[in-house]
Amino acid sequence: MDFSAANTWGAGVTGAKLYATTAEPSGNRLVKIVDTGAASSATLLAAAGPNEMLAGVRFGPMIVPPDFSGQLQNQSAIAGSGVMFSAGALGSGPMIYQWYFQAGGVGAFLAINNATNATYAISAARSGHVGNYYVVIRNPGLLTATSPTVSFTLLLPPQFTSETYLGPGVGFQLNFTGPAGSGYTIWASSDPALSPIQSTWTLLTTGIFSGGTDTYTDPSGGTNPQQFYIISVP
Repeated sequence: MDFSAANTWGAGVTGAKLYATTAEPSGNRLVKIVDTGAASSATLLAAAGPNEMLAGVRFGPMIVPPDFSGQLQNQSAIAGSGVMFSAGALGSGPMIYQWYFQAGGVGAFLAINNATNATYAISAARSGHVGNYYVVIRNPGLLTATSPTVSFTLLLPPQFTSETYLGPGVGFQLNFTGPAGSGYTIWASSDPALSPIQSTWTLLTTGIFSGGTDTYTDPSGGTNPQQFYIISVP
């Protein structure tokens, strides 16, 4: 019996929902009756098929099939950087996750050991992480949903491609490339010794890689007997 049809309950209040199976020798029925008094009528919910009999009713929580709240995204990063795939799930929980990986984008997908959370993180990306990924989620009713396949690619690291001395008072032009949209920082030093005490690196500029060849002119370039440069991300 379900009393949700009434806001309150007590003497003279009607509105309870009653569920019952009927007693026909064949083709018996599951019915619902909303108690509105002596004239209450039954609504057919289901009828038994051939060689079947509805013998009782048991109610339980409804299990909502799993689904994804958003799409996985392709990822790319420079070697050594962190990467994270994330899968948002909908439906009845708790959810169980399993991530799969296809090395190099060829061959079979294999389950990733201990990759059983909503996110899969790569702490320091390398060539062995390049390939395709997907995740399967499963809920307590053993219903599953499989995400689309996404990829991870390694980006080429930033590098200087050429340098040009523009003359006294103008400086040194640096030409360089890097992954489009990523930030960069350029440093300079006249003493590249490994000891931090002996080596002082000066921040020259920051910017965003265009995806082509970018340039920066160091106005102090050429004023020292030697000058060294580092480009980093970011």
